[in-house]
Amino acid sequence: MVPGEPHNHDHHGHAHGLGDAGHEHHGHAHDPAAVVAPRLSLLRMSALDRLLGAAVLSALIWLGVKWAAG
Repeated sequence: MVPGEPHNHDHHGHAHGLGDAGHEHHGHAHDPAAVVAPRLSLLRMSALDRLLGAAVLSALIWLGVKWAAG
């Protein structure tokens, strides 16, 4: 590589030429239809949400026990 000569790096399937001083690639837009909403994750939930979820699951289990016991 010659110093000062433009070269390309491939990031995320996009070729970026570092010699393009007037071209900024950091804020490129994505097709809104291609953006996928993140799935439900226990790691991203707040502590209160996890506690409420555990209480609901516990209540469902106890309802099942009561139903099965007749």
